[in-house]
Amino acid sequence: MQFPDLLNNLNPSQRKAVEYTEGPLLVLAGAGSGKTRVITFRITHLIYNKSIFPGNILAVTFTNKAAEEMKGRILKLCKGEQISDSITETRNHMDGIWIGTFHSICLRLLRRHCQVLGFRNDFTIYDKSDQMGLVKECVRELNINEDMYSASSISSRISFLKGRMITPDEFSRSSRGFGIDDKVLKVYSLYQDKLVSNNAMDFDDLIVRCIDLFEKESEILSRYQDKFRYILVDEYQDT
Repeated sequence: MQFPDLLNNLNPSQRKAVEYTEGPLLVLAGAGSGKTRVITFRITHLIYNKSIFPGNILAVTFTNKAAEEMKGRILKLCKGEQISDSITETRNHMDGIWIGTFHSICLRLLRRHCQVLGFRNDFTIYDKSDQMGLVKECVRELNINEDMYSASSISSRISFLKGRMITPDEFSRSSRGFGIDDKVLKVYSLYQDKLVSNNAMDFDDLIVRCIDLFEKESEILSRYQDKFRYILVDEYQDT
């Protein structure tokens, strides 16, 4: 079933972007120009005009609020255009699409496959307070002067390293000059060991561990490469 009227409210540039469905595409435009609108129309176009299975679509944005708004826009668009026979059918389609932030998508993947990384799938996600408490525990256990090495400072350095995919082992083997001394490295190493022992991950780990999962498990990587045939990223400039 075709729904050409779906695209009539788009301007020519937006419509061109929506209808270009095969191969990479980067949309460069200013704030308020309709980039998110293009993504929501493109997803709907893929499902209802191109007959793409919703489970083959991955849409990523940068906040939970934005992800929920994207879902709502697609649902409203489908309902408004009377594309589905019922709102229930539309919701079922929406359930198949993976829409979320980078962290929520990684969390979803890790809940399914974290066992291969040594975690149970009921692992805990440590918030900032939990992280600070664990860092303090490590500092005291290592008999490090807390006045010279505050938990907040060490936590920031650990996050800095994780953001660059640098593990304690990799850092100790490298000559990277990040102004991070051996004591911080020792805390980082013990901190990571304790996270694993506690069946826990911090917020940075959601990205780091997911990348680790794909690097170590080629079969899992191939499964999701085959599944997600259409990947759309909103606010791409922030990646």
